[in-house]
Amino acid sequence: MALQGSAFPEQSFMHAYAAWRVDTLGPFRRIAEIGGGFGGLCAYLAGGDRTYTIYDLPYTNLLQGYFLLRCGLPVSLSGERPERIQVLPWWMINDPAARFDLVINQDSIPEMSPATGRAYIDRIKEIAPAFYSVNQEASAMNLRADRQLRVPEIIRAAGGYTRRSRNLFWLRDGYVEEFYLCGTTD
Repeated sequence: MALQGSAFPEQSFMHAYAAWRVDTLGPFRRIAEIGGGFGGLCAYLAGGDRTYTIYDLPYTNLLQGYFLLRCGLPVSLSGERPERIQVLPWWMINDPAARFDLVINQDSIPEMSPATGRAYIDRIKEIAPAFYSVNQEASAMNLRADRQLRVPEIIRAAGGYTRRSRNLFWLRDGYVEEFYLCGTTD
């Protein structure tokens, strides 16, 4: 989609809505996102005094860093002096100092292997008191010849989460948005 000669990806509508939802859920000042796409959600949420960290694949980090810098935001990549927005490779989520008010995941945990998806769910509850998920639940076949993961099933198996809300994500068929408190159980 083009808007006054500039590209405006369809995902931007989803990011804008998710940003609005996050703002309605709490005053989160330190946010982490697992798998940040091109950085659109970060661009919507990174205002004011918020800090925002994206954990993703290194080659995707380059796209995210470029996009966010072009948005005029203070961004650092791995190995640089930390800025208010950090774009880091996925394995850095295991840094013992990682602490956030909220972790967000959109469009990626279902695509991971069961072990990787479970590792992220286990790590989220160690580093944040809240988790916001927008993911598909179709359980489609993936490249490994098994079914894609469903976030609620992984969370149920992991324990340590209390679901506070669950709604259809009205911008995409088959997607659900959920908000969890971490470190607690149903």
